[in-house]
Amino acid sequence: MKRLLDCTASDFEQMTGQDLKKAIIASEGRTILSEVIGAFSPLYPAVTNAELAATFGADLILLNFFDVESFGRELAGNRAC
Repeated sequence: MKRLLDCTASDFEQMTGQDLKKAIIASEGRTILSEVIGAFSPLYPAVTNAELAATFGADLILLNFFDVESFGRELAGNRAC
């Protein structure tokens, strides 16, 4: 099993929940999870809080209290800029 940090996007597409857990365990504590709560406004207006967490090195982002449809549109809009 690969460490989480060695995985690519295609690896994640094929993973089950158990595979993801094994990849995290194989990372030996070097995995950062960031919880992003959608009820709060962005810390910096030009990007979402999830993008900000990823910028600062979060390996996994837990989305909490999110309207998935509006979040997807917001991310797509930020990438187009």
